[in-house]
Amino acid sequence: MSSNFSDIVEPSYLSMMPQYHCDFCENEEQDKSYEFEITMSRLGFIYCSKCVDKARRSAINWYNSKRIIPFDFLRQNKSYQNDFLKFYRKSQKNIQTLAKISPYSATATYDDKYNTFRTVISFGPGAQEPYIAGQEVSSRLVSLENIMHHNPYVYEEIKKAKSLIDSDMFVVTYDDLSDEIEKNLEATFTKSKVEWNSFEN
Repeated sequence: MSSNFSDIVEPSYLSMMPQYHCDFCENEEQDKSYEFEITMSRLGFIYCSKCVDKARRSAINWYNSKRIIPFDFLRQNKSYQNDFLKFYRKSQKNIQTLAKISPYSATATYDDKYNTFRTVISFGPGAQEPYIAGQEVSSRLVSLENIMHHNPYVYEEIKKAKSLIDSDMFVVTYDDLSDEIEKNLEATFTKSKVEWNSFEN
């Protein structure tokens, strides 16, 4: 049977699929299918047990082509789960506490306009986990150097995490990311070593 399947595919919206669907093969043996949500917003891959490596390589390819660092590792970190991030809010001219990586993003994407990685931060009383209905919560894009300045451990956590993603089937580590991402991350870390109130975003 001919097909147009590829070893590397682009993520798509994870809608309802047949039980044995696979984005990478016909899955003629009807192996169990698995989902990998690449952005926490229902964008990702569905793959069978034979195509785990293809799903992993496709995820790495997508992160590198979009210049994205996955941030699921911070949400899995026990100390982070019991603590909050800090960042400087220029509009308020103060340090914002009670902040978390947004559960609806969990990635840091390189932004050419600002020459840095940026991620969505949720903050306020409602940012605590587990979430409490009715508690105020706000969100905004924050530069990674701003986050690193006020939370120095984030830089090391990115580099030493056993996996940057939340998956029981495969891992993606810092070493899987491109040389360009590594270069941009080092530049971002260098830019984090400035006065605490000098961040524009």
